Amino acid sequence: MDASECPICHSKLASADLERHVNNHLDEEELCRDQALALNLASSHTSNVEHSAGAIVEQSCDEAICKKVVGSYGSPAYNATDYKNEVFKEKCPTERKYSHILETSEVKAMLASQITASFVEVKEGVISLLRKCLGAENQGISHFALCGYIDHFQSQDGEDVGWGCGWRNIQMLSSNLLSEDPNAKATLFGGAGFVPNIQALQQWLEIAWARGFDPPGADHFGWKIYGTTKWIGTTECASLFRSFGLRAQIFDFMTGHCDPTVDNQSPSNSQRHSGHPDRNVLQSINQNRLSSNVVHWNVQCDNCGVYPIHGPRFKSTNREDYDLCALCVSHQSNSLGMKEFHSDYVRIEKPAEASGWIGGKGSDRNESGPHKKSKSGSSHQQLVDWVWQYFTTSNALNSPNTVDHPTLSLTKGKRPLYFQHQGHSRTIVGIQRCRKNPEAPEEVFLLVLDPSQKTDDLSRALKCNRGWQRLVKRGVHTLHKAEYQLFYVDPGIADAAEFEQLKAISSIPYHY
Repeated sequence: MDASECPICHSKLASADLERHVNNHLDEEELCRDQALALNLASSHTSNVEHSAGAIVEQSCDEAICKKVVGSYGSPAYNATDYKNEVFKEKCPTERKYSHILETSEVKAMLASQITASFVEVKEGVISLLRKCLGAENQGISHFALCGYIDHFQSQDGEDVGWGCGWRNIQMLSSNLLSEDPNAKATLFGGAGFVPNIQALQQWLEIAWARGFDPPGADHFGWKIYGTTKWIGTTECASLFRSFGLRAQIFDFMTGHCDPTVDNQSPSNSQRHSGHPDRNVLQSINQNRLSSNVVHWNVQCDNCGVYPIHGPRFKSTNREDYDLCALCVSHQSNSLGMKEFHSDYVRIEKPAEASGWIGGKGSDRNESGPHKKSKSGSSHQQLVDWVWQYFTTSNALNSPNTVDHPTLSLTKGKRPLYFQHQGHSRTIVGIQRCRKNPEAPEEVFLLVLDPSQKTDDLSRALKCNRGWQRLVKRGVHTLHKAEYQLFYVDPGIADAAEFEQLKAISSIPYHY
């Protein structure tokens, strides 16, 4: 009789018995899950607190853990709480990997008490609808880039209107991370797999403070935020996300008349520039790049990717459309020799008059042609340029993807941006650069989701492709504040050593 191997336990069996044997494995696994679910349902009936134990069980236990736990289930003294504790003891490899983040009594307690945030679901997807509307616009030449999936969380009447925008933007960013990043999903909110309500987020922030994240910020709020209507900003947002091992970063964009040392001018009431040890080099580079008033608009350094180039521009004489910034010149001339290096490059002090164009090095390529000033030449043009580069590159500091197509739509891998200014915050989900025709001035629009808007209004406008521009588009000319902050989350989860370094919160300044 022919013998076959079971794909689950690798036992040798007669072919006629193999199907029944495998089905028994599947029946055992199904019974295990059913019993686990029953235990958690029983626990929910005996408690007045809504919780996510079912999600914990589904994510935490494999077949071996189920068999061990269910084997103890017959005891009268064994209840759902014991079951959850047993699951935490017998972790899957993913949970063991993140034990420095998840294995605290506070995290376990929050897992059993946090409640899912309510929101209005847009079945077609906000980003999918927005992409269709942008593609259907009659804008002539249009390039746009968008983040991945995101849910819109609106401020609720009688709950958080007037003070909750920061929390709502955290919820929007969280919906993207949970949907797009399995690693972030494994640690965010203890691995619960859903976006919690504001009260739970406030508790998570207090837990972050208790674990050593941003002590100056905790002092500012008196170590108490739960149950209050206090405004928060990017610093609190960073503390919360970093407490789950996420690499949250803050960037400050300040005009010349904004003094970053004065606390009351900061968008975040608790903003501090404490100096993160891992960012000192990058901060120094950025400050050197921005120290000059000479700006070569839409000319990008082909070595480090900085955009636009500040200070002198070095154009290659033997490589087509290749430019370097002064910082890269200093590095390469040191390694090659000053004489050899400068024989291959021409130093250009005065920038071309044109404002440039989309998606690459721009109209500087045709320096003999006509040039026109951009309508978007505001004092915060550099912020907009940074956002464009962020959404069109695999890394915010690397070279962007350049294309020749009339429309560019990128979504994969980029997270939305938390966009803060004094008194309000929103979420940037993308950016558009367009012009009616090649001779027309360029227009640039940030694409934002505002918690103060109703999701139904946004969804209706996008579905019928009418009136959505006033809800989503924000031109450069609307950036009137002296200072803005951008917050985003880099990929990956910090290990134990980096986790400790993340506790010091700082920002990278762009002063212009």
